[in-house]
Amino acid sequence: MKLQLIIVLLLFPFIYITAQTTLPTDPEFTRFEGNIYHIPNKKVKLGYGEHVYDYTQIGEVSWEKIQFEDRDYLEGYPGIRKTTLFGIVLHAEMTIEDDACYLFKLGSDDGSQFWIDDQSIIDNGGDHRYIEKTDTVRLNKGQYPIKIWYFQAYPNRMGFTFSAEHAGYDCEAEVFTKKKPKIADNDPKTAPAESIVLSSSILFATNEYNIRQENIPELDSLCEHLKSKTPRIIRITGHTDHVGSDQHNQSLSLKRAEAIRNYMMKKMQTPGIPFSVSGQGENQPIASNETEAGRQENRRVEIQWE
Repeated sequence: MKLQLIIVLLLFPFIYITAQTTLPTDPEFTRFEGNIYHIPNKKVKLGYGEHVYDYTQIGEVSWEKIQFEDRDYLEGYPGIRKTTLFGIVLHAEMTIEDDACYLFKLGSDDGSQFWIDDQSIIDNGGDHRYIEKTDTVRLNKGQYPIKIWYFQAYPNRMGFTFSAEHAGYDCEAEVFTKKKPKIADNDPKTAPAESIVLSSSILFATNEYNIRQENIPELDSLCEHLKSKTPRIIRITGHTDHVGSDQHNQSLSLKRAEAIRNYMMKKMQTPGIPFSVSGQGENQPIASNETEAGRQENRRVEIQWE
């Protein structure tokens, strides 16, 4: 009996120490959610920039993780119909449980970027083959907003991976300085404007201003987004290419803008939000009217809110 008691007493410090020791914790993320944008062929070389938000939004994605290994482009990604000429801007919240170093890995075929709290951490772009880049960051315990941009330009291959892991306590990286939260702007008149461009070639049949039923889900998604933003004003502007008379194009662009306005007002049911509607006809092209691709870009409806 005494021998058993001695063994237990000798083991007790080991058991206590083991119980008090915790394994390093990898970063945890909320779902990766964001918008998909169509990238015009002639804009491909521009890569990522604020201009991305001016492109036509063609859908949304929500992924629990980003682990789509290098593959044939026809395999695609879940929730995305396109296989070329699109970009994704994803957002998530990252939780760090320990003051330590963390290794981030970002892989893509045509290009990608990773930010923590709007500070660029990894820029993996410009080379059209699957490449994985890494960087180590020293982070303090807390929560951080992250953003990931993905770029799929050309056919044949595609791939998109992202991961993060605890990298210990001894690394050369400087401590990441979390940005101070911006002071809320309580004056809606000074709030920044946002916008989206919708292709008239997709929304309407030629020379028509009745919205095609197959594109209603895209408008519904926009309406839900705007209801949550409660904008001060929504401006809708119609545009056409140069085919046809000036009078016809101006009238058509206005009627298309009004059709979008009428649908959004009915769907949103928020009478407190005013709408401003106008038709510019062919007066404000964003591409050459000498090519069909350019004319298609010019046939558009711009929606801006602030």
